[in-house]
Amino acid sequence: MVSARLFLVLQREFFTRVRKPTFLIMTLLGPLLIIALYGGVIWLALSEEKETLIINIVDDSEVQAGHLVEKLNRQAEIRFVRVDSNLIVATDRLAAGDAPYNALLYLPRDVVNAPSGITLGFSQRPGMSLIRAVEYLCQKAVEHYRLLAHKVDPHVYEMVRAPFHIKQYYIQEDGSRTGANEAPYIWGYVASLIMYVSVLLYGAQTMRGVMEEKAGRVAEVLLSSVRPFELMMGKIMGIALVGLLQFFIWIVFSAVGIFLLALWLLPEAVRDPDQLQILLDQSAQRALIEGKEGIDSAQVAELLRSVNLGVMIPSFLFYFLGGYFFYSALFAAVGSLVDSESDAQQFALPVTLPLIFSIAVAMAILNNPDGRLATLFSMIPFTSPVVMMVRIPFGVSVGEFLLSAFILLISFLVSVWVSARIYRVGILLYGKKPQWRDVLRYAVKG
Repeated sequence: MVSARLFLVLQREFFTRVRKPTFLIMTLLGPLLIIALYGGVIWLALSEEKETLIINIVDDSEVQAGHLVEKLNRQAEIRFVRVDSNLIVATDRLAAGDAPYNALLYLPRDVVNAPSGITLGFSQRPGMSLIRAVEYLCQKAVEHYRLLAHKVDPHVYEMVRAPFHIKQYYIQEDGSRTGANEAPYIWGYVASLIMYVSVLLYGAQTMRGVMEEKAGRVAEVLLSSVRPFELMMGKIMGIALVGLLQFFIWIVFSAVGIFLLALWLLPEAVRDPDQLQILLDQSAQRALIEGKEGIDSAQVAELLRSVNLGVMIPSFLFYFLGGYFFYSALFAAVGSLVDSESDAQQFALPVTLPLIFSIAVAMAILNNPDGRLATLFSMIPFTSPVVMMVRIPFGVSVGEFLLSAFILLISFLVSVWVSARIYRVGILLYGKKPQWRDVLRYAVKG
């Protein structure tokens, strides 16, 4: 039976690839790299050296702005002193290395109108966060005196310019509200990028697999027992199963590893959500001191909860399989036509260009995921696997999703039909470099 022969080819392709050392190495190495990445970020954040910046203030300003800079300081890593009031003496002592301070902040006479004259000197460069914090303190001091010069109460000004966050929500057809925030942009970008890399990676594996079998004359032996269509589809489906197995292992091992790593490095934060909230609040406070907008921990929690993974994961699997089958059929046809890597690059370019274009389109429609451009490219099978992964986190109507999925399935069947006709001739073609007119003739006449 045809199905039995196709299954045998699929089985052969699957087990041949999963037994390769490269598959085992990458399957184990992938989660380890992800865990190492997250672990490295956490470890660097926890083990960062807390250097203390002792700054001698030389204040020649008319308003004595240095006192306000000292008053505004809330950072434990920065300490201001007034040991040497002369700039030349302070500079010489810092250069000689016998000063009881490691940095020198100079405030010029007309600091309010010419703040560019403020300088910060040091014998060893401190961390960028500390430099930014000093800049912020000086900026706030200059702002304070400028407000007073214009008879504006600085406290009133701070109250007026207080940052706020507009809560967003979707209004559903039944009148209910669902939250909306920046999380879909992040999820959409990451999902589309993973989709692009995955389809391109496993599609190229199909092309190389066909080329290897053709070059080694293995295809001639296999074609004595199975039909060309069965051989091509068995190879495509076998590599698809390899990809799904690898994805599953990566997701499970990475999730477990990251949880255990967080439990080891941040046990309080993992066991007690309140401790995690405290860490987030402390991070937001440090960002505020350095002149950045603070991040509310409730907003962070909402970002993590806002995307429906029950929809994202099945959608990703469907579009990965649909996009992979669509492109792999084309890659298999290219692999059957060529004998060398240079020829493969030439014929694979028209196949890979739409996929490259799709990631460019996906990045462009992030600003308007419900626009006409987004809807159009969601229906084109060359771009829909990547573009739909951008749109799904924002919410896509059932009708649009079904139409996009239907077009992708029909396009896959057409691509398989066309590629099978090319494959049937090309897999037995040796020693001749095909031309584009030959490819079109094989596709039409078979």
